[in-house]
Amino acid sequence: MADLNGDNLLDLYLATGTTTSIIAFNNGDRTFTIKEHLTTAGSLNVALADFDGDGDIDLFLASAVNLSIYKNDSNGNFALSQVVSSISGGPHLNLLAGAY
Repeated sequence: MADLNGDNLLDLYLATGTTTSIIAFNNGDRTFTIKEHLTTAGSLNVALADFDGDGDIDLFLASAVNLSIYKNDSNGNFALSQVVSSISGGPHLNLLAGAY
């Protein structure tokens, strides 16, 4: 849960294990607007944080194949920024995000 579209409401990102994950934008009235998010591989885990320092929440997704960073355009639209596939020891199923 994080504010993914800058409206000060907590939204949801649901990693489904398939190439289509779900974003649920909070409408502020106990309802959500659902949006599909296509990924490069089936994501099993997600870390939500501002990875590029621009003030909005980005996605760091882990799958059995690779690790991917998706940058947020501040409106809850995510574009693939980087794929890391050379980390050994996968699958990478546990993620934590923090200030580094």
